[in-house]
Amino acid sequence: MNCSSLKQLDLSDNALGGEIPSGLDSLGNLTDLLLNNNSFTGSIPHEIGNMSNLESLSLFHNSLTGSIPTEIGKLWQLSQFFLYENQMSGTIPMELMNCSSLTEVDFFGNHFSGPIPATIGRLKNLVVLQLRQNDLSGPIPPSLGYCKNLQALALADNKLSGTLPPTFRFLSELSIVTLYNNSLEASRNMTRLRLGHNHFTGNIPSEFGQLNLLNFLDLSSNNLTGEVTPQLLNCKQLEHLLLNDNQFTGTIPSWLGSLKALGELDMSSNFFNGTVPSELGSCSSLLKLSLYSNTLSGEIPLEIGKLTFLNVLNLRKNNLSGSLPSTLQQCKKLYELRLSENSFTGVISTELGMLTDLQVILDLSRNHLSGEIPSSLGNLIKLERLNLSFNQLQGEVPPSLGKLTSLHVLNLSNNLLQGQLPSTISQFPLSSFLGNKDLCGQPLVSCSRLTSSSKKPLSETAVAGIVVAIVFTSTLICCIMLYIMLRIWSTWQKVSISSSDSDGTEQNTIHEKKKNVKYWKMSSMTLVNSQGEELSTETYLRTTMSVKENALV
Repeated sequence: MNCSSLKQLDLSDNALGGEIPSGLDSLGNLTDLLLNNNSFTGSIPHEIGNMSNLESLSLFHNSLTGSIPTEIGKLWQLSQFFLYENQMSGTIPMELMNCSSLTEVDFFGNHFSGPIPATIGRLKNLVVLQLRQNDLSGPIPPSLGYCKNLQALALADNKLSGTLPPTFRFLSELSIVTLYNNSLEASRNMTRLRLGHNHFTGNIPSEFGQLNLLNFLDLSSNNLTGEVTPQLLNCKQLEHLLLNDNQFTGTIPSWLGSLKALGELDMSSNFFNGTVPSELGSCSSLLKLSLYSNTLSGEIPLEIGKLTFLNVLNLRKNNLSGSLPSTLQQCKKLYELRLSENSFTGVISTELGMLTDLQVILDLSRNHLSGEIPSSLGNLIKLERLNLSFNQLQGEVPPSLGKLTSLHVLNLSNNLLQGQLPSTISQFPLSSFLGNKDLCGQPLVSCSRLTSSSKKPLSETAVAGIVVAIVFTSTLICCIMLYIMLRIWSTWQKVSISSSDSDGTEQNTIHEKKKNVKYWKMSSMTLVNSQGEELSTETYLRTTMSVKENALV
C-alpha cells in the first residue's frame, strides 16, 4: 500500500481470499485495478471512491456481497466496471450515473433488485449494458433511449414490466438485445419496428399482428423463412412493409390488397412463386411496388392500372409472360419502370409514350418483345436511361428518340433493327447498337459503304431454287442425250438387219469393193491403197463416199 506511484495492479486469476482491503485508496494514482477470478468475500470498501484516477475496475467472478457503495459516483474517469458473477444485492445506486465516462457496465449474475435508475440516460458514452440474471423490476426507463452509442443491451432474466419505451428508436447502433424472461408487455402503441440487416431466422411471429398501430415494419436483409404470416392482415395502418432479401416462400398474399394505407411494398429477392395478385390494385395509395428476383409467373394483372400514384414498379428477373398490360398507361406518376429479364411477348404499346414522368429508367430488356420501337417514346423527355436490348424488335430506329435530351444511357443492341440510325442519337457508343445485322450509320459502319462493299447474301430459299434448277436442267440434258443414243442404236440395228437379208451377190460385191477401200498410212500423211500405191486425197474421198452410198441402199 506504500507504492503510491503504482498505476496498474493486476492480481486476477489467483486463489486470493478475504475482503478487499480498505487501504487501497492510498494508491491514488491507480488507473487499473484487476482483482477478478479470485475468492474475495465481503463488500466493496467505501474508500474506493477516493481512487479518482481509476479507469478500469474488474471484480468479477468472486464471492462479493452487499451493495455498491454510493461513493462509486466519485469515479468520474471510470470507463469499465465489471461485477458479474458475484452475490451482490441491493439497488443500483443513482450515484453511478455520475460516472459519465462509463462505456461498459456488466452486473450479470448477481441479486440486484429495484428499478433501473431513471437517469441512466446520462451515461452518453455507454456501449455495453449487461444487467441480465438479476432481480430488477419496474419499467425500462425511457432515458435509456438517449444512450445513442449503445450496441449491446442485455436485460433478460429479470422482473421488468411495462412496454418498450418509444425512445428505443433512437438506438441506431444497437445490434444485440435480450429481453426474455421478464414481465414485459407487448407495446400496443408501437408504430415503427425496424429490424432489418440482422441475422434473424425462422418465421415472422404471429404476435406481430397485435401491433394494430404499426405503420412501418422493416424485416429486410435477414434469413427469415416460411410464408408471410397472415396475422399482419390486422395491421391496417401499415404504410411500409419491407420483407426484401430474405428466404420467404409461397405466394404473394392476396390479403395485401386490404392494406389500404400501404405506400411501399418491397418483397424482392426471395423465393415467392405464383402470380402477381390482382388484389394489389386495391392498394390505391401504393407508391413503390418491388417484387424483383423471385420466381413469379403469369401475366401482369390489368388491375395494375388502378395504382395511379405509383412511382416505382420493379418486376424484373422473374418468369412473367404475356404482353405488357394496356392499363399500364394509367400509372401516369411512374418515374421508374423495370420489367427486364422476363418472358414478355408482343409489341411495345404506343401508350407507353404517355408516361411522361418516367425519369430514372425504362428497362424492357431481355424479353421476347417484337414489332417496331414506337415513335411515341420520344415524348419521354425526362427519361435518363432506356434499355430495349435483347429482344426481337424490328424496323428502323425512330428519329423521335433524338428528342430525349436527358437520355445518357441508351441500349438497343441485340435486336433485328435495320436501316440508318438517326443522326440525333449518333453520340451514343457503339455498344448501344451492336447485334443488329442490318443497322448502319454513325457510330456503326456508314450505309453507303455497307451497300457498295458487300452484297446481300442469297437467302436459303433462293439457294434451294438454284439447286433445283441445276438438277432439273442436268436431268433434261441427260434424257435428251439418252434419247439420241437410242435413236442411233435403233437405226444401226435396222441397217444391220437389212444387210444380213441381202443376197450373196450383193455381199460379194460389197466385199470386193471393200478390198479397194483406202486407208491412212499412219507413218505418213500420204494416202496409199492396199497394194501400196499412192492415192490423191480427191481419189480417196471419192472412193470412200461411193462405198458409203452403196452400204445405205
